[in-house]
Amino acid sequence: MLELKDFPKHLKTIKKEDWDKLFAFITRLEGTTSFSKVVIGEKNADGSFDFPHIENAPLASELVDLLYKMKLAPVFDYMDWKEGQEILKNNSFENLDAITVCKFFTVMLRSERFIEGFIAGWLSEGIVLKLLKRLKEIVV
Repeated sequence: MLELKDFPKHLKTIKKEDWDKLFAFITRLEGTTSFSKVVIGEKNADGSFDFPHIENAPLASELVDLLYKMKLAPVFDYMDWKEGQEILKNNSFENLDAITVCKFFTVMLRSERFIEGFIAGWLSEGIVLKLLKRLKEIVV
């Protein structure tokens, strides 16, 4: 992850083929309705049980891996980002710039660490799809 101050320069270094890989997820997400599954506590060989948990679908995991690989989640104080909360509340993504879109990727990836199923929720709600479409409008 890169500091927010270094992020505009980083965006300019991303190659077209990498953007194409990311934007290929738009079509894949549009045709998908399930982004996770609940795994009920399974019995281990030693007789203990795993806690029930949410497991992201392979598509969600692939997207997350690519976001990390492309370094599209800048470091910033996402927990105190009032502008982002307002954008989400109003569901208004059409005028966002590339840095703001990527700040939402930070919110999504960091939140998953503390709220299991967060990524799957944003995928199901179409938030990630809207962010990717907006980013494609800006980059292409």
